[in-house]
Amino acid sequence: MRANATLMNIQQVIFIPLLGTICIALFYLSIRGPPPPVAEDVFLPQQSLVAKFHLDNSTFADLSHEGDAAWEALLPANKGVVLASNLTSGLHFWATVAMFHQLECLVMIRKTMQNLGSSSPEPGDRSFHASTEADSVLDAVGYCFDYLRQSLLCSADSTLNPVAELTVGDGHVLITDGNALWQQCRDTSMIYDWAIRSGQPSRSPLVHLQNQDP
Repeated sequence: MRANATLMNIQQVIFIPLLGTICIALFYLSIRGPPPPVAEDVFLPQQSLVAKFHLDNSTFADLSHEGDAAWEALLPANKGVVLASNLTSGLHFWATVAMFHQLECLVMIRKTMQNLGSSSPEPGDRSFHASTEADSVLDAVGYCFDYLRQSLLCSADSTLNPVAELTVGDGHVLITDGNALWQQCRDTSMIYDWAIRSGQPSRSPLVHLQNQDP
């Protein structure tokens, strides 16, 4: 009988503090809210600044299939997926680095434009794929593709886009969650305000500020 009473006392000594701890934890979580996403507080490699932005790159401005190899070489074999580590929880998870995801999107858009321009143009066709002369629309589009490619590489956005599982029919496929819930972006309002205040450019490339209205 005494043994049973002792066992009950031990259970009470353990159970009551444990129950109190659980109640305190639940109360704390109800005030604080849900835990932060797994992609917050993640170890990211240090990025140094390098000068390698060069325009007039004919290789990447070429929208023909001759430039395909150079574009495909921009992506590593695994499409830029990395195994990331959360510094707070110690959890590891797979994610696609934003820079590679952006480049892959640009590659897909380029391929789509190639398909749009694969048919032979009709006489009088003035669409972007109907002319390959210098200063044509096609030439300008090629320049824009190279400019966007270098812009993505220059910014080297290291935001992680978690790999998610998507149910398709009876199966599951792994996709890159491009919603970028943890994307940290620069405030664009100052740039917009700057452009609006500047107004329309004059014919002269140089403006004497003292002659401008404040």
